[in-house]
Amino acid sequence: MTMTQDLFMAILAMDVHNRGYNEGIAGLGGEGSAIGTATLTDQSDVEADSDGVSAGFYAAGYNWNGQTVISYRGTDNLVSWSNLNPWSDAPGSDVWNAYLTGGGDALTAQAVLAAEFFQSISGTTESDPSQASILLTGHSLGGGLAVSERCMG
Repeated sequence: MTMTQDLFMAILAMDVHNRGYNEGIAGLGGEGSAIGTATLTDQSDVEADSDGVSAGFYAAGYNWNGQTVISYRGTDNLVSWSNLNPWSDAPGSDVWNAYLTGGGDALTAQAVLAAEFFQSISGTTESDPSQASILLTGHSLGGGLAVSERCMG
């Protein structure tokens, strides 16, 4: 039985939640490790924005059957528990660092990091992201970042 592309993209969307900072499953391996027929080629290993403040961002790049795939991690820290305020700009709050992307704000900390990661993998610039032949995936917030990357580049 052949696995469909949609099913495998869902698996990669789950996989990215188990790697990088706060990895969910220890020992999955770094770059060069495999999940099914995909090989992990790149990791953002960045949870901070350009000012060094935690933005709670993580993404991974894979090679799957000769195709480049980027999977964006979804929500893993809804609010900054240090002050229990979901609108806080305290480190790591996904509400503060990403949720406004869904409303069209392409300059949230995570949207900017998603664009930078996309450009580093694809070799494209801000003016030509559609030139890259890359599959994007993610679950929840990660799916939103993938869609915003494709739409807003």
